[in-house]
Amino acid sequence: MMLNGSSFARGGFFSATFRLDRLITQPFTVFSVIIMPDGSMLDALTLGPDIKPLASNVSRLDSPFSYPLLSLNLPAGAPLGQYEVVAAFFDPSKPITGRQAAFLDVSGKFEIVGGDPGWYLKYGPDGTDDIAQIGTLYTANWTDSFGCAYGGTMNWDDAMAWADGLNWLEKSDWRLATKNELDAICDAWKNPIGKVWSSTEWGPPNLQSYAAWVTWLGMCVGDLPTPKIYLQCVRAVRDVE
Repeated sequence: MMLNGSSFARGGFFSATFRLDRLITQPFTVFSVIIMPDGSMLDALTLGPDIKPLASNVSRLDSPFSYPLLSLNLPAGAPLGQYEVVAAFFDPSKPITGRQAAFLDVSGKFEIVGGDPGWYLKYGPDGTDDIAQIGTLYTANWTDSFGCAYGGTMNWDDAMAWADGLNWLEKSDWRLATKNELDAICDAWKNPIGKVWSSTEWGPPNLQSYAAWVTWLGMCVGDLPTPKIYLQCVRAVRDVE
């Protein structure tokens, strides 16, 4: 199960895609559900309590196979906690006694955490589209926006000071992403901007005043230790509350 992240605020965009890279040659009936934090279940397609088969008495399934199950902004009233999206395949000739009876069980887990859904709805994809949510981070969406210094470049010291002092979209807790956070952004969302400063310094302590890591967003070809005096692009991020 491919999810677009593991942690989301209410109002954040969520998607789940079922992918299968193996051939199924036996007949099957498949159900897809969302397991709620309290253990109850909703149908993954209708989001209602009435669980119906996604497909019944299918003779086989060729691979590779991909099917988009969910694509939505998480409701403002969604309970906080751990969720699981499940696609379970059952032999239609046998009784379904529970999840354990499935001969194939594909799932993905995610969490809904506290936050300000009104702020994200105002400035996210359904509002001004200035920001995107990637996992537990909000990130400036567009290269030519104020949150990316309008596509300008600066050295590392200036980049750190710029991000820490940024007051944008009614928030003042912006910062530069760490190297690992930029790698996660790269994995989930390739938005071309060039080589972007991270807040992570490079090397042993005696060299950390000299260099820091940059990540090549868009290409996502890896991280590069770079002298701090060089000019690189910047992108502001902040934590999901």
